[in-house]
Amino acid sequence: MEGPLMTTQSEFEVGATYIYSKEGLVDPKQTIDCFLSPFLYCYNNPEKSINVIVNDVPTLVQREFLARVLDKTELKDLLNQYIQSIAEGKDQFDPKILNPEAFIYPQVAYLTETLRQSCYVSKKIISIVDYNFVDLIEEDWEELGPKMRSLNTCLMPELPSTEELAYTDYIERHVLLDLFQQPFVRDNFVNLKSFPFHGKGTVGAEMARMNIFTIWNHFYNKHSKSINERKPSFDEIRTGGNKVNINIPTMEEMMRGKQEQAKRSRSRSRSNSESED
Repeated sequence: MEGPLMTTQSEFEVGATYIYSKEGLVDPKQTIDCFLSPFLYCYNNPEKSINVIVNDVPTLVQREFLARVLDKTELKDLLNQYIQSIAEGKDQFDPKILNPEAFIYPQVAYLTETLRQSCYVSKKIISIVDYNFVDLIEEDWEELGPKMRSLNTCLMPELPSTEELAYTDYIERHVLLDLFQQPFVRDNFVNLKSFPFHGKGTVGAEMARMNIFTIWNHFYNKHSKSINERKPSFDEIRTGGNKVNINIPTMEEMMRGKQEQAKRSRSRSRSNSESED
């Protein structure tokens, strides 16, 4: 399936081999539900003892990792590119392909390791993943070492020190992530007067936590205002004036580049081995 696993359809129809649900807002059409259909296959074949893995990275864990490894300059740059992308009518902005080292590779490592460890539980597995990651998962699978990795290590690789990171800056990073991605934190936590991150190790966390929602709203309004103030320039971009070109590679281009890089790396390794022989 495409994209992260967020919600399932509340209405669907069960066929003999597939489950169907409707997609689209204006003219919804009935299509095969890629999320629910694997469960039907297992239901129809109980003798095969197949485990279904809904394989995705926990959103909150990934957000915490991104807020720790990406500084405000990088996040503001992504926000600006998001704004420009909207101005050019590109509604499929994806920050992952702009910084795969932070957004994609740790996620792929987690998905691959989850599959490996699941093989110790069941010999037959159906894994539901974002299809954009399939090639990367296969490549990571081929390069797995003999020892299993900790899932926590895959999700949260070595993080930079936060001894000098102010708690307010930490909150601002989460705000920026919420603005150019889905507003997951705002909709599911802040609007309900809850905040899911502790900010451990940041400067001033103990005192600032008492004003967490004031801090969040300050930065959210600040960056939302900066977006609204740029709307006149959006009109210029749309009508051809001062056009800003953003060369954002597609997911397929990014994956091809990584595959070619891996081939070159393996070729160098073979050459070195032959030289040693």
